[in-house]
Amino acid sequence: MARRDGTRRVKSTWIALIGAVVLASAVASAQTDRTQYFIDLLGSSTSFSVRAQAALALGRVTPSAQVRTALTAALRDEAPAVRAAAASAMERLADTQVLAALRTAEASERDATVRDAERRAIASLEAAGATPAAATATATGRTGTTPRTTGTPRYYVAIGVPGDNSSALPASELQALQQYITEQVGAVEGVVLAPSGESTAAGTSALRSNRLVGYYVDASVVSVEQAADGTTARVSVILATYPGRDMRAMLSGSARVPNARGPEAVRRAVQGAVQGSLRRLPQAMEASGARASR
Repeated sequence: MARRDGTRRVKSTWIALIGAVVLASAVASAQTDRTQYFIDLLGSSTSFSVRAQAALALGRVTPSAQVRTALTAALRDEAPAVRAAAASAMERLADTQVLAALRTAEASERDATVRDAERRAIASLEAAGATPAAATATATGRTGTTPRTTGTPRYYVAIGVPGDNSSALPASELQALQQYITEQVGAVEGVVLAPSGESTAAGTSALRSNRLVGYYVDASVVSVEQAADGTTARVSVILATYPGRDMRAMLSGSARVPNARGPEAVRRAVQGAVQGSLRRLPQAMEASGARASR
């Protein structure tokens, strides 16, 4: 009888554990679906108030690359209310990887209310652990010429103007894409961004005086395909030395925006492809830097 009771207890324990695992999986799936729902609303709703509410809702989910991308794009929304909501959501998430995007947006923001929201978010995230402004001046030898970095400065990275082999993006979109890549690379731990148009002599001086490893990121849109069921983009990113520009690695990424066509779908697909290719950027810089130090 005692053995039978023990067997029942073991079975009951296993049943409870299995139930807990199933429940946890269901909760996780629900959270993912909920997050994607708000991301889709933020990117596609024609109502600025709905987009603003979706942005605020993303401030209450678990931080992720997809959430960062959606909120970063919302900082460029045509509606000030949406831009302010995106900044507030970033502040609530306490994710320091969005600092570069916030600083870039704040520097060009003309609406006072939005600018105040961005400044509050920047101050809050800096207090949460980002490297202060003084670190930038130390890392570059100049004050105010480059965004600040998270963590100990290790890499000095210049961002090139993207190419477009697909002929799908106008010049204005390529400039916006360069800004997007700058925001993504600037959020990588240890990266200090080189000023746009920096001379070879200035770049060499910054590298030598601060003992940083120099890289040049050169992206190209390989293809954009629009069909009835969605838009697909492929992107190639070359990691080269800086300022010499000797190739060190080639990264690639692709992304699809289902059931959508047109300029906005192209933009989202290209940004998604860029984000996919840059996921391996930290490992590529680390590996290339290790080889160079041997």
